[in-house]
Amino acid sequence: MFNRIARQLAEMSAQLDELRRRGQHAEALELARRLCDLTRRHRGADHLDFAATLVTLAELHGMTGQYQPAGQFYQQALAIHEAVPRPDEEAIGLLLGNLAGLYQTIGDYAAAEPLYRRSIEVLRRARGEEDLILATTLSSLAVLCQRVGDYTGAEGLLMRSLEIRGKALGEGHEAYATSLHDLAALYMAVGRFEAAEDLLRRVIEIQSLVLPENHPEIADGLNDLGALLSAASRDVHSLDERDERLSEAETLLRRALEIRLSVFGENHLSVAESLGNLAGWYRAVRHYGAAEGRLIEAVGIARRVLGPDHPQLAIALNNLAALFLEMGQPAEAEPLYTESLRIIRASLGDSSAEYVSSLHNLAALYAASGREAAALDLMEEAARLEDQMVGRILAIGSESARMAYLRMLQCGVDAVLSLVLRHYATSAPAVGKALDLVLRRKAVVTEAMAIPRDAVLERRYPGLQGELKELAALRLQIARKALAGPGVEGPAAHRQLLGEWKDRKERLESELAGRIPEMNLERVLRAADRRAVALALPEDAALVEFVRFDVFDFTAVLARGERLWTPCRYIAFILRAGEPDQARLVDLGEAEPIDQMIAGFRRWIAGGLGGGDDPARGEWPADAAGPAGTDDGTTLRAALFTPLAAALGDRTRLLLVVLADPDFALAAPPASAGPEPLSSRETRDAPAPRRPRDLDGLTLHFPPLRHTRAEGERIGGLLGVRPWLEGAALKARLKACRSPRILHLATHGFFLADQERDAGGEARIWPVGVGMGRVAGPELENPLLRAGLALAGANTWLEGGHPPLEAEDGLLTAEDISGLDLLATDLVVLSACETGVGDVRTGEGVFGLRRAFVLAGAKTLVMSLWRVPDRQRETLMAEFYRRLLDGCPRADALRDAQLALKAEHEDPYFWGAFICQGDPAPLPPDRS
Repeated sequence: MFNRIARQLAEMSAQLDELRRRGQHAEALELARRLCDLTRRHRGADHLDFAATLVTLAELHGMTGQYQPAGQFYQQALAIHEAVPRPDEEAIGLLLGNLAGLYQTIGDYAAAEPLYRRSIEVLRRARGEEDLILATTLSSLAVLCQRVGDYTGAEGLLMRSLEIRGKALGEGHEAYATSLHDLAALYMAVGRFEAAEDLLRRVIEIQSLVLPENHPEIADGLNDLGALLSAASRDVHSLDERDERLSEAETLLRRALEIRLSVFGENHLSVAESLGNLAGWYRAVRHYGAAEGRLIEAVGIARRVLGPDHPQLAIALNNLAALFLEMGQPAEAEPLYTESLRIIRASLGDSSAEYVSSLHNLAALYAASGREAAALDLMEEAARLEDQMVGRILAIGSESARMAYLRMLQCGVDAVLSLVLRHYATSAPAVGKALDLVLRRKAVVTEAMAIPRDAVLERRYPGLQGELKELAALRLQIARKALAGPGVEGPAAHRQLLGEWKDRKERLESELAGRIPEMNLERVLRAADRRAVALALPEDAALVEFVRFDVFDFTAVLARGERLWTPCRYIAFILRAGEPDQARLVDLGEAEPIDQMIAGFRRWIAGGLGGGDDPARGEWPADAAGPAGTDDGTTLRAALFTPLAAALGDRTRLLLVVLADPDFALAAPPASAGPEPLSSRETRDAPAPRRPRDLDGLTLHFPPLRHTRAEGERIGGLLGVRPWLEGAALKARLKACRSPRILHLATHGFFLADQERDAGGEARIWPVGVGMGRVAGPELENPLLRAGLALAGANTWLEGGHPPLEAEDGLLTAEDISGLDLLATDLVVLSACETGVGDVRTGEGVFGLRRAFVLAGAKTLVMSLWRVPDRQRETLMAEFYRRLLDGCPRADALRDAQLALKAEHEDPYFWGAFICQGDPAPLPPDRS
């Protein structure tokens, strides 16, 4: 009996293998079900043979698109393997990887990632660190990381996979070339084009030696390198070098197309891809007719292969429409953009990033063809949808992805401002909508740059940890799935799955917002608009919102050599208290002259740093007259404030907000005080905290501030607390502090210059391509890493020494500050050097320490914009606290203290540096 059953099972297994080999999956699936049932009855439900039939069922269900049962069969087989007395770790590792791959296929990255990591851990134990199956799993996880924007994690995994394959197979093996190609694709996605080019050349070299000359993988390498050279040629300044690279790109792209045609024939998507890239080359050399022909061919292939309603057809149509618009032919572009928009809405839905991109593109076309009102309506709709989508991006752990997305959003804001400035500057409704957009985008930036609030909230509300963790997981899951787009499950299932997850997330958010005040505040801030601001302003006040932005010329035609982006301008929005429907817009002119005036004024007012007694030593004569020089303030006032007079009316109190530009390096130190390169740096074994990369190549040193000890003791006496002085001011100690009522910090601030960027490069791409990497781009560093405060141990660490463990590195970056628990802190005072100055970015407000303390939850900040001599600073601070503790409103207490110091020192250098930001009211009663 047993032998008969065994023979029957063996025969069925052989038949099953033959059906699978022939590709007869439906018949194979039916036979596999019978085999599974028979094995269970005769071997038992906990037997490994039964587990093997479950794996076969899972594989076949996956091949036929039945992913839910496939996952269930994998999970059942995994449970059997883990339950046996002596589990086969290799089999378990492979099953974990298969299940992870299934989830990755359907876009459930939140489920796939931990399974991949478990698989890697198990395979390392079972097969060792240099195993080829391990290398494949590492590469699979790297692909997942890249899809969700975790480029740093992807790079580490790909490098390790490459190392394993190189050792096991040699650096001339086909698999090694595949790893190189994967790494090159990653580098292209993050804008590391030189590194990608080197790798692709190596890939082609290896493949040409080990593969037949017409192998499709060779075409892949040739195609990618050709597209890279073509796209990067615009950034080459030498005409000879540009021509040389374009010539090589043409050769590579034509050869790739030739191979693909010979292997796949004319109706294949890889051929369409080659045609699209060749069209890009023609655009680079201004052969627009040839580019048009290639793109029309690509659209034709997409129609024939994919049908009339596929998202990839929409991408091809979008590319052809963009070419027509570039050629100054909006009439030819419009039906293509319209069809692309229809397909994307039907297939992906109107909450997809592709749909929003399509709205932007059609809006640009309307503006170019004189239909400004229709263009503004589409831009408004796109912005509304972006507001709904933004949480998906911000839920992703990758900082680079968040920042690249913010830069993309800013291009859309600049386009709206350009249109309103040119055509609707006197239209109160249009100006009001533009101001609303500016205000909403500031809230987005605040949320994006902060360390996630989840960890702080979990500490504050330990009873809600489970719900908070579930919400964080849902946000991440939705973000990753939405960014990846539909997988093999198809658009309808994609939308259904996202809808279910979103419903659950919104229910959780509503439940938690009722129990966690901080979460409800975030929801209120996201919904803030000009109406809420106008009603919150004091009766005699007006908001003046200065904005520096790049101006987009909708009528420019690239084919004629015209520039889409014209010089930056400053505008000011005026919003008077109680008048939300009467927002005004004032054009202040080109930005560069104003920037120069601001820089000159700041140099003038802080000019005392170079003369007299050294303020760094805390000495300045009590009767000092202050810095001397030419007053640039009159000119600056005429440029910035005189044009506002009519719009301000009789308002006597102004609330000023500046949205500045990264190229205006307000925070840059004087050249004479600039950091010098380190000749050497001691290697530290301990893991370092997150710091700006620039710190590793700079010399910083913070001299003593003699009067800060006296300041701390005096203010500590006023507040009735013991100050943390000198070595007691430790980074770990401050990070562990939970919402003090008042936090006063008297120490040095530091600011690193903004990262360089190419103003004409990828950050200025608008309208945007549909289907492009939506959050990919050159690696960006969070500006919150580029400013901070020096605490105990900072100089020791900077000199290569080893501070005490509790001191960490002694550098409290703005990102560290944003993660503090200051949710119930009423006042933060920064009496350090230049603590109110920060790295500035277009449309993102002033970063630096000011933004960081807002992110942490502080209600009010008092801080300095330039270095004030120690004696005068101590006097001003003592007077401020005396008035504050007597019940004076926070803003008034500072103003009165400044007026008192002004009576002794007329020059604003001594009293004008400090500003108050946030809640101006008196301090609430002490809750302790």
